[in-house]
Order: sequence, then C-alpha cells, then structure tokens
Amino acid sequence: MNVCPRCEAPIPDATWACQSCDFAPTAGEGFLSLLPEDAASDGFESSAFARLAALETGFWWFEARNDVIAWALQRWNGGRGRFLEIGCGTGFVAQGLSRRFPDLLVSCSEFFGEGLAFAAQRLPGIPMLRLDARRLPFRDAFDAIGAFDVIEHLDEDDDVLAQVRKALRPGGILVVTVPQHPVLWSKSDELARHRRRYTRGELIQKLSRAGFQVLDMRSFVSFLIPLQLIARLIPSRSEYDPLDEFRIPSFANRALRFVMHIELALLRLGLSLPFGGSLLAVARAQKS
Repeated sequence: MNVCPRCEAPIPDATWACQSCDFAPTAGEGFLSLLPEDAASDGFESSAFARLAALETGFWWFEARNDVIAWALQRWNGGRGRFLEIGCGTGFVAQGLSRRFPDLLVSCSEFFGEGLAFAAQRLPGIPMLRLDARRLPFRDAFDAIGAFDVIEHLDEDDDVLAQVRKALRPGGILVVTVPQHPVLWSKSDELARHRRRYTRGELIQKLSRAGFQVLDMRSFVSFLIPLQLIARLIPSRSEYDPLDEFRIPSFANRALRFVMHIELALLRLGLSLPFGGSLLAVARAQKS
C-alpha cells in the first residue's frame, strides 16, 4: 500500500495524489519526486554523484560490495520479489542486482535528484522515486529492501530503520551495509558526511528496536584492515578529497579485487570474522 509522504493517509492508486492533504508529486528527469516541502538534506555534496558514476564500474571496492550484497540477497531472499533500494545513488548496485536476478522487481529511491538522474540512465524502465528515507510512503509493500552505506549519513538512522520495517511485508528481508569500527574514523568519514561508524552490538540493537530479527551479520573488507589502519595514521592534506581513495593504479586495483575474491569465497563457506572495514547485516521484519 502507498501512503502520503506528508500526512501518511492511504493512497489507493499510483498517481501519488493525496485526497486528504492535497499532496501531489512533481516530475523530474525520469523520476517522480515525493519529497514533502519540509524535507531537508543531510548536507551530502550532491556534486559527488557525477564523480562517483565515473569511478564505480571496475573499481575493486564497489564491485566487491556488489558481490557481497548479491550473495546475501540470494541466500536470504532467493533474488526474487519486489525490491526497493533506498539511497540508490547513481544506481550502480541496483543495476548489478537487476542483471544477476531476473526475477527481482527492482525499484530505486534517492533523496538527491542528481543521483537519480544517473540511476535512470543506467536502469531505463525501472521505477525511480525521489523520496526521504525517513518518511517512506509505503506500507507492507516490498519483499526486500536494501540500504547500502546510507544510514551512517543520517542522524535519524533509527527512524529510517523503523520506516523500512513498515515498508516491508511481514517476513520481508532488509539487507544493509555500513562502515564498521569507530576506531577507523578518519578525515575521510568527516568529508563523506558520515555521522558514525558502527559496532556490531550497536547495529544489532538498532535493528532489534526497529522490529527486526537479525539473521546474519558479517564483516567484509577484513583482510585489508592493516592498510586502512596505516592510512588513518598518515596526516591528511588540508585539501584532502575523500574520492582520492578511489584513484589508485590499475595494478593495485586488480590486487585488491583479488583479495576481495578470496574474502567472498571464504564468506560463502561460512567464515565470519569479527573485524572488517564494512559490516553487512541481514534482518527479517517481524510482525507488528
């Protein structure tokens, strides 16, 4: 069921026109905007989407994260049913999932129109919605929802998880990735507008409080922790750009991709390490 993003009244059709408060969507470049008038961004630099779109394909970290996400979705959801990605950015993850899982009915959402414009180009014919993850206009609508390196950007991560629970059908699956270990906090996190890096206990607590049963939790980018720690010890330049981390020689990119192939193989065998730069969680929406 769709609900009004402003007043939460039920909306019986796909026009998104609310009979209760007169809310109406606006059209963007290949997408509808369902942002209420008082929706405010978190300060993320929307200009970064163009640079990200140019860097994602072929880069070890984005490709490896896609592999981990696809593995989790296959294992816990079978790669089928209605799927919504919140904070889809340029659509890189959604594009990868739609190619791997032909039975997955993918929809994309993003707060920033700049990101959705790229996503619409990558995924023609896929539903695109500009909306605020803190006010999702869905109830019992999806079999699976993904939030990949999204909730760490928001002060109201608890609100987002509660909204996701309402948008999922009972028994539906949430797949989420976040940066892990507060000790790894760096200038890069600050410039990326992160609010936090998570511990396992913190994420489990937040998911449980929102009405989820945690099914799986795995660290990844584990074997590269020494490199991350070393990078944190190097003083950052005053003109530091967080995207500098993505500008590496091709031989280094291939080497890191190889390491992540090994990690994924071990993950498929059931390995669960307590450390890693990133954290994957899979949780099931419980009945209210």
